[in-house]
Amino acid sequence: MEFVIVIVFLAFLYWLFGGFIKSIYRKLFFKKLVAKNATVQLSESAQALSLTVQNNDVQKFYQLADQSSMEDLWAAVDSKPVRELGSAHKLYDEYAQDRRTSAQAQCVAGFGSIRQAWAARGTGTTDTVTQTGWEDFLFHLDRADTALQDSVRLNPDYPQAHACLLTVARGRGRNDDSYRIYEQAQNRFPTNFALHQQMLGNLSERWYGESGRTIDFARQTSARDETNRLQWLIPAAHLDIAMFETDEDISVYAKKQEVREEIQNAFKQYLEVSAADQDYLKGMHFFAAAFFASLDRKNAKKAFKKLKGHYSPSAWASWADPEELFTRAKWWAS
Repeated sequence: MEFVIVIVFLAFLYWLFGGFIKSIYRKLFFKKLVAKNATVQLSESAQALSLTVQNNDVQKFYQLADQSSMEDLWAAVDSKPVRELGSAHKLYDEYAQDRRTSAQAQCVAGFGSIRQAWAARGTGTTDTVTQTGWEDFLFHLDRADTALQDSVRLNPDYPQAHACLLTVARGRGRNDDSYRIYEQAQNRFPTNFALHQQMLGNLSERWYGESGRTIDFARQTSARDETNRLQWLIPAAHLDIAMFETDEDISVYAKKQEVREEIQNAFKQYLEVSAADQDYLKGMHFFAAAFFASLDRKNAKKAFKKLKGHYSPSAWASWADPEELFTRAKWWAS
C-alpha cells in the first residue's frame, strides 16, 4: 500500500513540475538539442563518402563512389557538411572527367555546377544580383545542363538527374523546359519525391510561375496517384502559398478552415502509405510543418510520432534557421 502511495505521489509531482523541468532543460541545452534533433541520418556508406569529400581524399572518394548506390552517393554530396564546402565541386568535376561513361559521376558533377551557380548568383532578390553574378550563374547552369544531359543519356534511371534538370530550368526561367522534363521523367518515376518537389517549386509564383499553379498541380497530381504517396504535395503547396503568395501571416493562412481540412484529409490518406516506403518520411515532414504552422497540435503530434526522430530539411528550408524551427516544432507538438 505504501509503495502505491509513493508511486502516485511521484506521478503527481511529475504532472505538476514535469513541464517546467523540461522547459528549463531545453533552455539550458538548446544548441545541443538542435544539433541532435536536426541531424540528417546517413547510412554507413553515405557517411564514409561524405567524409572523403570533406577531407578531399580523391582516391578514397573514387573507390567508394564506384561501389556505392546512387542513393548513398547523393545523400553524401547533399549532406550539410559537404554542401557548405566551397571547393567540393572540384572533386566532382575531376570524378566526372575520369569517369566519362558513368551516369552517377556526371549527375554529381551537374549537382556541383548547380551549387556553383547559386553561389555566384547569391541568395538575394533579382535586383541585388550583379552583372558578373548573372553571367557566372548562367555559365555554371550551362555546365550543369551538359553534365546532367550526359547522365540521362548514359542511364535515364536516376531520378536525381531529372530533378536537377528541373533546377536548371528554374534558374533559367524556362517553364516550358520544366513541363517537358517533368513529363518525360514522370512516367519513369511516378511518385519520386525529388522530382515532384522540384516541379512544385518551379510552378511557384516566386519562380516565374502563376498564382495558384502550385495547389492546382498538387491536387491534380495527388488525385491521379492511387498509391497516396504524393499526398504530401497538398501541405507543401499550401506552405508555399502561405509564405510566398499571400500577404497574410503564415499562421493566419494555414488556420483557414478549408486549408486545414484539405491538409487533414490528405494526411489521412498519407497514413495509409507504408512507413518503409523510400520517401515516406520526407513527405511526412511537410505535414508536420503544415500542422505546426496552423497550430494543429493533435495532428502535429501524430506526424512527429511517425517521423521517429528523422530529420529532412526539405519542408523547413524556406524558414530562417530550419534546424532550430524543426526542433521547436517537435517540442511544441510533444
